[in-house]
Amino acid sequence: MLYGLRMNFDKLTKKKALLDQHRPLSPEFVQNLEQWFLVELTYTSNAIEGNTLTRRETAVVVEKGLTVSGKSLVEHLEAINHAAALRGIMELVGGKTSELSERTVLEIHHTILRGIDDGNAGHYRSVPVRISGSEVILPNPRKVPDLMAEFIETITAGSEVHPVELAAEAHYQLVTIHPFVDGMAGPHACL
Repeated sequence: MLYGLRMNFDKLTKKKALLDQHRPLSPEFVQNLEQWFLVELTYTSNAIEGNTLTRRETAVVVEKGLTVSGKSLVEHLEAINHAAALRGIMELVGGKTSELSERTVLEIHHTILRGIDDGNAGHYRSVPVRISGSEVILPNPRKVPDLMAEFIETITAGSEVHPVELAAEAHYQLVTIHPFVDGMAGPHACL
């Protein structure tokens, strides 16, 4: 998998077992934790991309559906859409990795860019892209559909791999392919 490294996940596995001893967690606690992650991940992901909503403002937009004076419609949509995509991903968590598909990835991307860039929302890139400040050469856009098919095949076959290793591998591959013009291929990727 990732760089051919074999990592020791014993500490993480033990912590997960300790957490599992406290299950079932109260519905209130789970809801509180999910809401915290929803706001925190939405805020940090959007901030990386230049969104100027603060954590508190992001929470107001995501949790209360209110607008923030002086902030653009796009910034509001970025928060709303990212939170919606995360909610969709949370619904997928209970499923099997083998059920992941390219369609799932494209639907998540469509959710993220809905109303912001409808022309690219839910579509692989058809133009070359580059990462500002980087010398990395990204794959030719004609290769993206095949690379994404391989990505899905690799990820769905990873049932024998530790979940953290599988997540790291998925993130690495997705960032390396950079399948979208915008919205889901940088360090803030949702998958």
